[in-house]
Amino acid sequence: GGFPRMVFDKLISSLGKRVFVLHNVHAAQPELLQTRSTMNFLAGPLTRNQIPALNQLANADAALHPQPTLVPVMATTPTLRPTLVQSQSPTANIQSSSTKPPIPAWIREYFLPQNYSLPEAFSAAQRPMPAEVMIDGVIYRPTLLASAEVHILDRKHGVDSEIKRTVLVKSPEKRGAVRWEAYPLNAEVLDQIDTSPAPSTRFSSIDAPLNDVKLMTALQKDFADWVFRNSSVKARANQALKVFAGPDISQAEFMRACAEAAREARDAEIEKKTAQLDRQLKTLEDKLTREERELQIDQTDLEHRKWEERGNLAELGASLVGLGRRKSLTSQLSKNRLTNKAKAEVEESVDAIKQFKQQIADLEKRRAEVTAEINDRWGRAVNEITEVTIAPKKTDVFVKLFGVAWLPYYVVKSDTDTFELPAFGAG
Repeated sequence: GGFPRMVFDKLISSLGKRVFVLHNVHAAQPELLQTRSTMNFLAGPLTRNQIPALNQLANADAALHPQPTLVPVMATTPTLRPTLVQSQSPTANIQSSSTKPPIPAWIREYFLPQNYSLPEAFSAAQRPMPAEVMIDGVIYRPTLLASAEVHILDRKHGVDSEIKRTVLVKSPEKRGAVRWEAYPLNAEVLDQIDTSPAPSTRFSSIDAPLNDVKLMTALQKDFADWVFRNSSVKARANQALKVFAGPDISQAEFMRACAEAAREARDAEIEKKTAQLDRQLKTLEDKLTREERELQIDQTDLEHRKWEERGNLAELGASLVGLGRRKSLTSQLSKNRLTNKAKAEVEESVDAIKQFKQQIADLEKRRAEVTAEINDRWGRAVNEITEVTIAPKKTDVFVKLFGVAWLPYYVVKSDTDTFELPAFGAG
């Protein structure tokens, strides 16, 4: 009661959207109420140090000294209550809207999480954090998010790899040209992507190319081509040993596989190339053994012939002097001939044994040379390693995410300054 009807009507007619007049019979003047005001109480109760800043924001001094004429509603309010302060947007100095800008249906949308605390946001922005500071709101700004998976399979070279490429372009050029390699993003953050915005947030405007279907279609094709061109993997190859390994196999494991393959190939070649030499050696060794046995027999026979020859010679001398039975000279000559024959057989066996031993030594030397050459060749083959580039097929590139990603920023208020800090971080 007591409030002029005419002034009350003018006050109502000058109200903005979703702003109402609350007439409390116990109050001297009416209060203004905005329906979105309750959202801002999420920041917590006001502190004593915040009240002067809020009075200044609401122009409370002007309200305490009204002008004779009717001024805009927010200036004519005589007292400041929390509801009146909350009627002001927390991002009043930043162009934003509580309604998300429309985007063509083909273009997909994602909402990045607010995973930074306020100290982390200051640290990420490399700014010192004031002693008294508060989050005055959250605003989403549009960015371009793209993510693809590449499956590279090459059974010959032992490659079975999956590669993920993720980028976040904060300010894409309007003409739609992007250097994708300049905007890498940790793919693990994709697990935190939301499908809807956080409550009590506002949105900035969105421009081309993010709201242009034709440009976004061209960008997605360009992104897929970039992933295809830059997603090859390196495989190790030992062509001599036929050993291959993809990037998942360590250098030590690959070298062990090469050494094992070289050992098996070496043993097989040594066995093949020395088999004939071993057969020849076995034949010579058998002949040597037989000749050594024959030498023993010939030496025994020679000793026997020498004994007989000496005995016969003694009998012949006795017969000549008339001391014994007469002995024929022909018999003595026959004994001599047998002795010489036995001696020749001994010498023949000695020469044959010498030749056999020389032949065996030559074969053993040749066998050792063949073995050493094979060992050396396969030893060098272990280190004959090359790198092979394995590129994917175009059908191996799968674009998993592509569209507008709304990136949250804290609207931070200190003593006399209001500014933005990133509320999302990939770290």
